[in-house]
Amino acid sequence: MRGVNLIMALAALAVAAPASAACPELEVGAEIAGPAKAAADARWALGPTLTFTAAAARQEAGSGPLYRQLVRAECGTVLLRTPEGAAIELTQPAGSAADLMRILAMSRDEASVVLPFMWDQGHDGLRKLALVYASSAGAKRAVQSIVVPKLRDAWSQSYVVDGYARFKQVAGARHDMAIGEDVDGSNTLIRRMLYEATHEADRYMRDAIPEYLYVHMNPDA
Repeated sequence: MRGVNLIMALAALAVAAPASAACPELEVGAEIAGPAKAAADARWALGPTLTFTAAAARQEAGSGPLYRQLVRAECGTVLLRTPEGAAIELTQPAGSAADLMRILAMSRDEASVVLPFMWDQGHDGLRKLALVYASSAGAKRAVQSIVVPKLRDAWSQSYVVDGYARFKQVAGARHDMAIGEDVDGSNTLIRRMLYEATHEADRYMRDAIPEYLYVHMNPDA
């Protein structure tokens, strides 16, 4: 049954909405409308998109989260109306912004299946996981609840005599996937997610992990 749920959730993540004439109109507050317009004006660049998702996470619009309205709008646009009477037309997000909002638009049950799966899906899976991680404080906690136990388990199977091989295989190999040209900033997000999750795992285990094994993951160092 879990496998069926995973297939259905991944299908929802991958499939774009069909073209049609129905364009939703939603009433939203300025705290969402402003960041949404800035993100759309910037063609859904990663930084403005994350600012928008953090604002939208605190408030719903229409019949559900604004992310859901954006990724499922059948005509490809959503019209936002503010209490002051301003009208803002948003085109659907693309690229990393679309990936992020499709995940955020999932139900809690769908996300609980898809997010752990992403950990083992190479760079693209890590990119999507890191996007969610960076989108809000609540999302960060949800992703850490997945990643931190995996890092703790890897450490519990690591030993001085083998050069902490298992930890390097789990954490180091994923960090190495995020080395190189950072076109849209997602590699920085991956490295920050890994560094902060490893630091949290280390804190939980009372500083058992030598800092030199993960301090280089910090993109701000």
